[in-house]
Amino acid sequence: EEVETEAAPLLELPNLLPLFDATISPHLGGADTVRAAQALYLVLTSRLLPVSRCASAFIQGQSSVGKSHLAGTTLKFLPSSGIIHAQSMSSKALFYRAQGELVDLGGKVLYLGEAASSLEVDFTVAILRQLLSEGYATHETVIDGEWVALKVVGPVSALITTTRSAIDPEMETRFLSDWLDD
Repeated sequence: EEVETEAAPLLELPNLLPLFDATISPHLGGADTVRAAQALYLVLTSRLLPVSRCASAFIQGQSSVGKSHLAGTTLKFLPSSGIIHAQSMSSKALFYRAQGELVDLGGKVLYLGEAASSLEVDFTVAILRQLLSEGYATHETVIDGEWVALKVVGPVSALITTTRSAIDPEMETRFLSDWLDD
């Protein structure tokens, strides 16, 4: 209730982006980077929408162009409880985030920083594609001798930074992509 009271003046603004710009501009480079941050903020906020309207983003560019800085600075405008930050993860890590058979990631941002290596595993890509497209992913396994069906549910937005210029074509259809230059 306290958060809603604090947020009320912001929620009543007809256009929140000028305030966002004024707040984030001192922390970023030029106008192009601020526009990228605007777009990224809107993409990440879509995590609260139904799966069919939820968006995800790739930030691509050469080393040291500010991909991680842009991502990190923009993520500061979201509640930290809504962000899962993994620089690397095993192919089935999402299924084991919680005790039990259901992992609820609804409304979260899955931030895979510098994810070139973690996207090379076909199973990880397949799980992420399924989660982004359908809003859930399942995995059947045996734990302590018992068969279990594990399920991860969303909707979730993914944010991935990478130096790769080419991305898995099926993944790219599920992401907005921005290439940062020097």
